[in-house]
Amino acid sequence: MKRPYLLAILVPLAASCASLPPPPSPQARVSVAVLGMRNGVLDQKIVNMLTTALSKDKYFTVVEHHAIDRVIGEQRLQLSDIIDPQTAVTVGRLLGSQVIVKSDVVDHKVTYMPVVVGVLVIRSATITSQVLDARTGRTLLAVSEVGRSYAGGAQVDVTSGGERRQDVLGMKRTEEDMFNSAIRDAVDKVAVSIIKAVYGERSADEVMEVAARPNQAIEALTARHSDTDYFWAVARTYYVSYDAVWTAANRYLRGENVSLDRNRGIISSEKSSSEFRGRSVFLVERVSDEATKVTVKVFCYTRISTGWQKSSPGFCSDISLNGIRKNIREVMKEGIK
Repeated sequence: MKRPYLLAILVPLAASCASLPPPPSPQARVSVAVLGMRNGVLDQKIVNMLTTALSKDKYFTVVEHHAIDRVIGEQRLQLSDIIDPQTAVTVGRLLGSQVIVKSDVVDHKVTYMPVVVGVLVIRSATITSQVLDARTGRTLLAVSEVGRSYAGGAQVDVTSGGERRQDVLGMKRTEEDMFNSAIRDAVDKVAVSIIKAVYGERSADEVMEVAARPNQAIEALTARHSDTDYFWAVARTYYVSYDAVWTAANRYLRGENVSLDRNRGIISSEKSSSEFRGRSVFLVERVSDEATKVTVKVFCYTRISTGWQKSSPGFCSDISLNGIRKNIREVMKEGIK
């Protein structure tokens, strides 16, 4: 029988696809094992929510948690080991799983926004997921989604379960309630992306990328900059070879670079004009044969009537990473591996 998930090996998810594909027959459902990235309470919360989200619409047969725990224990593995293709194949075979999903929270924050009726509290959480073909260990999908939850003022929050809650002026939801709601919102978005990737069609020229935790080594590299505490470091993992990302980053920045070894390099660049000035520091690291992580910190300023003004903390860093992604597409078209 032709496995529907094998379609996803050929081509990335088309982001413009708005509707879900029809659910498969029970016999054609793909078997999926849902794992976290670490052992911990938050890790287990994400695993439980994603297991529920992938189970409820009858797209997948989900491997039970106790079976996953038993196999990982018997093989004496850490969850981080399963990024390795051969280990993923071994675990998939022992679990009888066709697909392995690994998820992690890479960022969560609280923002306060003044509104007419008071202050709106916004809790956000960013979740990343990697979907592995358990036959080959190849990554079928890498995705990150942001979930949000609200409190304060007269804001209405529609949670992922369809429940509507309204925070009346002067009342607040608990921190735990808001955090869980933000996580659930992100998890539901991730589940939709996974369904589309496994059962749908994908675009051949899309660069798979996910948000990542910045490597704190970037702080030491930028320690001499006077505004280092104001600007934010931002990181992404691209599911592209190290050499391709290193080439793309150098093309984009056209700055000084130091290749520390075959797995890690640093690029720095300065740009200025009458209206803008900025300094960029990029740390490029090999994660695996098919994935490369880039951590960037950009210090950028625009001229106003009274002098130079700082831009938003992570604004220019995000722009720089988007620029690298465009260059990665060009490098891949040229066939640079």
